[in-house]
Amino acid sequence: MEFNIEIKQQLAEIKALTLLAAKEMLTMNDAVLYTGLGKSYLYVLTCKNKIPYYKPNGKNIYFKKSELN
Repeated sequence: MEFNIEIKQQLAEIKALTLLAAKEMLTMNDAVLYTGLGKSYLYVLTCKNKIPYYKPNGKNIYFKKSELN
């Protein structure tokens, strides 16, 4: 039973990473998966203007994948 749960979790992670490959703009959660950095650390980097980010609606933060590379 545990083996099936592990496989399902791994497949979900693979699916998420595959979908990231097709995106150019990433949400905060996407950027966490893509970079492997913590969400709080990404917030610190954005607050200090260490990495470029976009807030088109003034609410959600987005990143260009090419700029994160």
